[in-house]
Amino acid sequence: SKEDAVVDWNQSTTSLVHFVRAFAPKPGARTYLGDRQWILLEVAKTDITHTLLEDDGVQVQPGTLRVVGTRCWARGGDGWLELLEIKPQNSKAMRMDAFLRGQPPLNGLVLGSA
Repeated sequence: SKEDAVVDWNQSTTSLVHFVRAFAPKPGARTYLGDRQWILLEVAKTDITHTLLEDDGVQVQPGTLRVVGTRCWARGGDGWLELLEIKPQNSKAMRMDAFLRGQPPLNGLVLGSA
């Protein structure tokens, strides 16, 4: 159900990848940026250097977004997931790089539940 498909960013990155795959494409793994729903269609565990994504050794809250160029990551419970494809509220599914081109800066914002 839609209620079961809400992302818990405290879960491990492996669990989050499986969760997104299990709910894609319908009903879709749901998360929220403020009051705007995103459906996550494709994510990937990342081996990116943590120094690029962390804040000087400070623990980053699960769900926190990091944007570098045309790529976007979200913090899971034990690491970072790259967001590859999403379906923003009232929009078509799109690759994350295309979505970022039309957005205000997202770096540091936190995804969560409604």
